[in-house]
Amino acid sequence: MKKIRVGIMGTGEIARVMAMTLKKARGVSCYAVGSRTPGRALSFATEHRIKRSYGSYEELVRDPRIDLIYVATPHAQHFENARLAILAHKAVLVEKAFTINEEQAAELIRLARENNVLIAEAFWTRYMPMRSKIREVLSSGVIGDPTMLTANLAYPISGRERLRDPALGGGALLDLGVYPLNFASMVFGNDVSQISSVCTKSATGVDLQTAVTLIYADGRVAQLSCSSLSSGDRKGIIYGTKGYLIVEDISNPESIAVYGSDHRKLQKIRRPKQISGYEYEIYACAAAIRNRQIECAEMPHAETLKMLNMLDFIRGELDLKYPGERGYEAPIQVADRAATHGEDNEQQFQQRRSEMNLSPLQKARYDYNPKLPGMLRGGISEICVKVGAPTESVADQERIRGLFPNTYGKNEITFEKGANTSAPKKQVVGVILSGGQAPGGHNVICGLYDAIKATDKGNVLLGFKGGPSGLIDDSYIEFDDAYINAFRNTGGFDIIGSGRTKLETEEQFKIVTEVAKKHGLTAIVIIGGDDSNTNAAVLAEYMAAHNTGVQVIGCPKTIDGDLKNEDIEASFGFDTATKTYSELIGNIERDANSAKKYWHFIKVMGRSASHVALECALETQPNICLIGEEVAAKKMSLADITNYIADSVEKRAANGENFGVAIIPEGIVEFVPEFSALISEINELLAGSKTEEFNALPDWAAKVDYIKKGLSAEAYAVFDVLPQFVQQQLFLERDPHGNVQVSLIESEKLFSEMVKSELAKRKATGTYKGKFGTQHHFFGYEGRCAFPSNFDADYCYSLGYNAFMLIQYGYTGYLSKVSNISRPAEEWVAGGMPITKMMNMERRNGEDKPVIRKALVELDGAPFKYFAAHRDEWAVKTSFLYPGAIQYFGPAEVCDLTTRTLALEKEQG
Repeated sequence: MKKIRVGIMGTGEIARVMAMTLKKARGVSCYAVGSRTPGRALSFATEHRIKRSYGSYEELVRDPRIDLIYVATPHAQHFENARLAILAHKAVLVEKAFTINEEQAAELIRLARENNVLIAEAFWTRYMPMRSKIREVLSSGVIGDPTMLTANLAYPISGRERLRDPALGGGALLDLGVYPLNFASMVFGNDVSQISSVCTKSATGVDLQTAVTLIYADGRVAQLSCSSLSSGDRKGIIYGTKGYLIVEDISNPESIAVYGSDHRKLQKIRRPKQISGYEYEIYACAAAIRNRQIECAEMPHAETLKMLNMLDFIRGELDLKYPGERGYEAPIQVADRAATHGEDNEQQFQQRRSEMNLSPLQKARYDYNPKLPGMLRGGISEICVKVGAPTESVADQERIRGLFPNTYGKNEITFEKGANTSAPKKQVVGVILSGGQAPGGHNVICGLYDAIKATDKGNVLLGFKGGPSGLIDDSYIEFDDAYINAFRNTGGFDIIGSGRTKLETEEQFKIVTEVAKKHGLTAIVIIGGDDSNTNAAVLAEYMAAHNTGVQVIGCPKTIDGDLKNEDIEASFGFDTATKTYSELIGNIERDANSAKKYWHFIKVMGRSASHVALECALETQPNICLIGEEVAAKKMSLADITNYIADSVEKRAANGENFGVAIIPEGIVEFVPEFSALISEINELLAGSKTEEFNALPDWAAKVDYIKKGLSAEAYAVFDVLPQFVQQQLFLERDPHGNVQVSLIESEKLFSEMVKSELAKRKATGTYKGKFGTQHHFFGYEGRCAFPSNFDADYCYSLGYNAFMLIQYGYTGYLSKVSNISRPAEEWVAGGMPITKMMNMERRNGEDKPVIRKALVELDGAPFKYFAAHRDEWAVKTSFLYPGAIQYFGPAEVCDLTTRTLALEKEQG
């Protein structure tokens, strides 16, 4: 059976859900995406691995390979967008509300019939299996004759632009109110004799919340409501003569609860497992296309027209009109929909500080002044450059040189006190946050901003929103003092948001170049981890090769700690995150020592290196901490690791201590040779388009057969002994490089299960007589957006300030570098190093690519040696250390304390 190829029109949130659904649905494929902005289409296609992207809707509908166009644009654009697709003889699935009025809907249906193509409304509830379940319950007579129903849908979303703007079909009614109306229609039909309604309007003339009463010809009543101002229970309740029925979430029913007249629950029906719920409307359209039908039985044209007829009546009663409709008068001028450029930022900041629920700590942190390296404290005019030696990449020198001819081999530099010799010029700098969050990101931007403005008040800093895609989509904000001040010394990346889009294709670079030209950008600062700074190096090379005059500077971020080397002593966020996790681990240790009945298996961040696990072990002294690099060096098998943990459990049980704590790094399985080989083969097995082929298989049994045929006998033998939950986790969503996401593998549960089995064997032989209860934890998100420690607040601010010094002196393809950071900030040394110095070639998604080499735990380094010297004692004794919460105020030896890892490394040096 030929797959139905779907083209998505629009790139908003609802389009994203559909793209994700299509990747997992049967018999269909997400083939193309179209947007009015080429960059957005390309970014969306890259994110969702869609084959084709088009910078206009006209190009999208002209693609002869597309079978179905899914229209996911704002309501007011549905008519023109769907009409365009119909006239191109494409089947069309149009998001609800189908159009803004019945007249438009009737014209689309006429055109579809005239061109003999399918057109359907994507009212997903109509297509879901739960719709049939509601009918079955009502038909059974268990609640008697239904006489009344109530339904509501409410979310506090009135601040969204499309909800406020009449030109986009805004308001609660078309966005939310269609669901209660649809619910009533599905239950009571459409023989409505009387409608009455009331609403609250916004200043722009759209409805913020609306209540509607329907009276049917046979006397039944439906009371419906929707609101964009408040949260609601989303329930639909059908009242009958013998009982009543409650539907949880009328937009995507989660369950149906049936009650008798005595209010006792008689039955509960739960929603079957689904991809997202969107798949049912896609399956219906695919079937209709194959059967050459022009409407779907689940949502026939007559139903679409009747619903819009009622909506038109209600809007007429409420005097709600949209631009283009007869009688429309704009109550006020609708705000321009372009990017925010800083106006009203002072008001926003004052509102943020006075009206938001600010904690006492947040208020105090606003007033914290980060410490700069000594040579940066004298003012911009007193900073000069000391040029160091030329550099080479850490490996694959000739290949890296060939790929980066314009930026390879540049000199390392440091900043010193002295006369500033840079040529004065106006700077317009763009900054993005790329990848996962890390504490201190806001301070990098604050330091960058302060340096820019200290040099010249006329300089400009633009923050591109949502990560690298903001550069492609030209979505930005111009920073000013008030806006920046609202984020100083705070955690998170919400100042402009982040994203994981990769900047790596010629087409992307061309778009970024045009955006840079439009704004007169002189430089772009990319704040991110190893992959993000690899992208920074590639972008810098492109900009240099094409003589754009745009510099590119990177800043080292990652809580995993694997972006470090002899020059980059620490990536920002590592200090705060590990202190946060260590506090939690210490709390658990104290609980374990109090309850004395559980072994806690705690997985911590670290996909490719065990720095976080090691630092947390040094801070808390657990009974067990696995270090992946050691596992790889010793070629430890799963059985070896199991026995190592079981030995500790057995010895502690012999001392009457049936409790303990084990720290497991997130990526541990990649270091087990047998498991690593399995993962490598899986990465090749699903390289490129083969992932789609695998995901299209109907069930797990078929997938196992595919796996068995594709793996070597040795790899399959390892796969075969794993618990099924681990087997399936190996084949979940791939990472952006097409590789297994080891973070999705619940290794903490894997090892606790294997230890449990091993202890059962030991108990049978009489060597183990204890009790083994387990608890599982994963610490990741708990630390990513914490208030930065004093160290990270200082370090990040310095990185941002220093980044502008690199820009001012004309450097590109460099990473902002602050070293000697184990010492007080006064002694820190600022400078820069070429990103290419850290690069080598690695296999990614079936291809060799230049990437920054990840820094792993050094087994001959002082931090690991200290850990190794003490772990045997910790394994048997209860030597727990309780570091407590991060301290911001008090003695420097408590508040400015660096990580144990960095302290030990510098003691060794």
